[in-house]
Amino acid sequence: MSKEKPVALIGSEFGNISGSRNFKCSGCGLKIYLSPDGQQTKRLNPSIVLLCLTCADEICKILRREIRRDAQRNARVIILREGT
Repeated sequence: MSKEKPVALIGSEFGNISGSRNFKCSGCGLKIYLSPDGQQTKRLNPSIVLLCLTCADEICKILRREIRRDAQRNARVIILREGT
């Protein structure tokens, strides 16, 4: 059975959640914000790629994947199965 793992974390263009911190989109360099839950997801997955929604949409089209909400962390992520 293959294991799922988040490979990309999608940030918001708005830092309107208390405790949000700004980061940079790995795709286009846009300033994005991660909520405290998103920051926790990043800490637990140090190699995760940070993306704005526009870049995430483009990558999802290429990889034929969907953006999903990580129920454990309440963060938007792109999930891939190991080995795919």
